[in-house]
Amino acid sequence: MANSMVWINGQLLGKRPYGYSSFSYELTDKLIPGNVPNIIAVRVDNSDQPASRWYAGAGIYRHVRLVSVQPIHLDHWGVFVTTPIVSESQATVAIGATVANQSARTGW
Repeated sequence: MANSMVWINGQLLGKRPYGYSSFSYELTDKLIPGNVPNIIAVRVDNSDQPASRWYAGAGIYRHVRLVSVQPIHLDHWGVFVTTPIVSESQATVAIGATVANQSARTGW
């Protein structure tokens, strides 16, 4: 549940000491192109007992997704919606987004 380490093709992507938070890793420059398998490995070390709460087991108990995006895309966790003004008859909704540009293209 905690202390995860993730690799792709033998390269360490990162470590997470806490098992209750979401996280992501950028794979683009670490992928092997062409008809070659890319190997993702995950290790979870739950040997530091006791664990929190009542369950003392180990493992991955959340969704795992491999997300593919275009070079220009909305950033991970990059969309924000708030309601700064709310009354009984109306509300103002504010929407913000962060666009990630991993391409050579600049300007719009």
